[in-house]
Amino acid sequence: MKEILSNESKKFLDDLTLYLVSSGKKGQEVTEIVEELQEHLTIAESNGKNIKQIVGNSPEDYIKQLNAEISTSKSSIFQTFMLVILGVISFRFINNLIDGNYTFSILNFCGTVVISALFIILLSIVYKKVATSNISRSKEFILYSMVSALPLLLFIGLIFLDRAITPPTIEFSNVTAWCLAGLAALFLIGLSIWAKSFVVIVILIALILPDVTLKFFTINDSIKPIVSIAATILIILGYLKISNPKD
Repeated sequence: MKEILSNESKKFLDDLTLYLVSSGKKGQEVTEIVEELQEHLTIAESNGKNIKQIVGNSPEDYIKQLNAEISTSKSSIFQTFMLVILGVISFRFINNLIDGNYTFSILNFCGTVVISALFIILLSIVYKKVATSNISRSKEFILYSMVSALPLLLFIGLIFLDRAITPPTIEFSNVTAWCLAGLAALFLIGLSIWAKSFVVIVILIALILPDVTLKFFTINDSIKPIVSIAATILIILGYLKISNPKD
C-alpha cells in the first residue's frame, strides 16, 4: 500500500522507522507500528486527508512522542552494535587477504573496533537528527558524507600509527586465513539477508574493487591504502545517493 501514499507520508514512515531503530526499539515492534500507521495514512489519504490531519502539525514531534511511549530494548541495541562491529572486522579481514596480507596487527584490530563503535554512535545521532528535521536529500547526503569522513581520517591515522610502531601481531597460514575469510563472507551475506538490504554486498564490493583495480597501477605503497579507503567511501556514498534520490 505504501506505493499509493504521498511523498510526504512515505518520508514520514521512513523517518519514523529510522528514528525508532536508531533509538534501540525492537525490530518487530517497529515493523508493526509502521505498518499500522501506513494503513491509517493510506485510508486517510484516499478520503482526501493529509498527513498533518492524522499525526498533527508537527510529524517530528509525533515521532519523538511515539518513541517515548515505546520501551527501549537494550538487547536489540547490543545485537545491532555487535553485528556492525563484526561486520567491519570481517570486511577488514577479507580486504587484508585480497591484498595478500596474512599477518594481522592487534593495534589495527582494536583500533577498528573503537573507530567502528564511534562511527555507530555518530551515525545514530545523525539518523535521529535527519528523521526529525525537515532537510532536503542533498543536505542529508552532505551530513552523511561529513560523518563518513571522520572514520576515514581515523582509519588513515591508524594505518600510519600501525606502521610507526611495532605492535603485537597474529599470523595465519594460507589455509586458515582463507577458511576464516569464507566464514566472514558467509557472515556478511547473512547480515545482508538479515538487514534486507544490498548495502552490505555493496560495501564488500567497495572494499575489494579498489584494491583489485590499484594492482594495475603503479602507486606508492604508502599512498595506496589511503587511495583505497577513499575510493571505498566514495563508492558507498555513491550507492547511498543513487538509492536515495531527491524527492
